[in-house]
Amino acid sequence: MKKIRALAMFAVLPIIIILFISANVLAGDIPESIIRNHEVDVIIGTVFGADEDRVTVLVSDSLFGLVTENVIEVRGFKYLTDSGLSGSTENTPPELGEYCVFAATVKDGDYAVYESLCARANSFDPKTLKLEGSNEFIKTMNKYINEGLYSKENRDRMSDGEIEATPANDPLTSGNTGNPSMLLIIIGGVLIVLIILFIVIFKFKKRTH
Repeated sequence: MKKIRALAMFAVLPIIIILFISANVLAGDIPESIIRNHEVDVIIGTVFGADEDRVTVLVSDSLFGLVTENVIEVRGFKYLTDSGLSGSTENTPPELGEYCVFAATVKDGDYAVYESLCARANSFDPKTLKLEGSNEFIKTMNKYINEGLYSKENRDRMSDGEIEATPANDPLTSGNTGNPSMLLIIIGGVLIVLIILFIVIFKFKKRTH
């Protein structure tokens, strides 16, 4: 019985590992999609006002140049943060006067946060600012902002064909682990390990009876 329990515990370990790896593999997908989406901008600003439905933001910088207003009202404005539970996230409201960075799109005629990409920031400088939170999406967005990948120039170059959207030469995916094929390989490997363990446990139980 002790051997069976040990094998069962060993079988659970690959599942935990695959969940951890999957989170990191997919972490870049949503932040990467922004540069190809001509309806999404990334805004650096200050929280100026808030009510139940909207937050007023003083715009310091529009990285893709889509938002031209100095002051905008945004729906669904809450910071994407980790709740402290394994793999879980939560959205927390902003406070007045805070620096912020968020992905913005127009929804039903109003500005809205795109895919919950919204975080506190410590400055207005795209090259050095740091976003608050350990959420992988926010960390990836922070990296792309600091490296200058979120820019109108990069988006225009990709649209004009100067940058092809392929893993070999796309500046967003080159060297990135966000690869669906790799994820499938990992899942397949874990499934094979689990099947082998199941067969071993089944044969062991059969011998003991």
